[in-house]
Amino acid sequence: MEGKLVVQRQVVGDFDENRYYRFSNANGLSPNNTISAGLHRDSNGAINMTKISVTTSSENWQLYYQGGRYFIRNWDFGGDWQLGLTADSRSDPKMLKRSGAVGQQWTLAKSADGKGYLVTNGLLGNGSFLALSGINTVPAMQPSASGGLWDIQINPSAGSSAGTMLQDVANFEVSSSSSTSSTLSTSSPSPSPTSSITDSSPPASTTPTTNAPAQPSLAPSSSSGLSTGAVVGIAIAGVAILIASAVLAWFFLLRRKKQKNQTGLHSTTYEVPEGGNKMVYAYSAEVGNSEAVYEAQHKGYDEPRYEMDGSMGAERGVDGKRFRV
Repeated sequence: MEGKLVVQRQVVGDFDENRYYRFSNANGLSPNNTISAGLHRDSNGAINMTKISVTTSSENWQLYYQGGRYFIRNWDFGGDWQLGLTADSRSDPKMLKRSGAVGQQWTLAKSADGKGYLVTNGLLGNGSFLALSGINTVPAMQPSASGGLWDIQINPSAGSSAGTMLQDVANFEVSSSSSTSSTLSTSSPSPSPTSSITDSSPPASTTPTTNAPAQPSLAPSSSSGLSTGAVVGIAIAGVAILIASAVLAWFFLLRRKKQKNQTGLHSTTYEVPEGGNKMVYAYSAEVGNSEAVYEAQHKGYDEPRYEMDGSMGAERGVDGKRFRV
């Protein structure tokens, strides 16, 4: 079901909640010692390794199974206190006022060889273990399972638990980072019945997500080509180039026309009947759209003569007169 976390959890734990147990280190560290919580609650809730003794009642622990986790309670402290961790004290377990917080929830998973149990806490997950080290004989949370194998044995002389020791905790918290309570367990003495427990608080990784409508982007896309400003700039530059080209064309046409209309001095030579050459000066002229003609200015001729420069063998008329070219 969407929004729900269905977990298969063991209904009955490996330990009898009506009895008390001792914790001895199965790795051979601190031999003949067991975990205790001081004498008559004088440890202020701290735990330590002490010699096994029938007179130290705080070495007796109840393992209360609820919701796939164990709550560890002590003979001296009673049912209103439980072993746990807090966010401010993540390494050193101590007796805390009873609650359903994940820091007071423990997993006891039997090792693959069946020689002991690995103990982890719900606040830290399965990456840290209650363990001893070669230089530290005080039980603490370690990042390695080395020194973290525990031999848990029942102590019949401690009697039976009763009263608040047999009551469930209220406000049982479900860790969002884990889906089962015994992922380290590889075997158990006998098959245990299971049931489906539905938690109303799903883990973070299973929280359904809602696909919201995509919002239009106000920023220009890098793949959409040129921006509007760039297009406008290119258009303006194109118009400016066209205008400049038109102005230059007009300027050269005007200049050519002026050069065409300019009068320039030109000279040519005529053969005269008397023999010899005479230099005749002429000026260019233009008649309508006709080619340029030259009017000869001379002395000693009976009538004016005209000549088309560079052309021969044609007669043309200028101002009602005919001339030979």
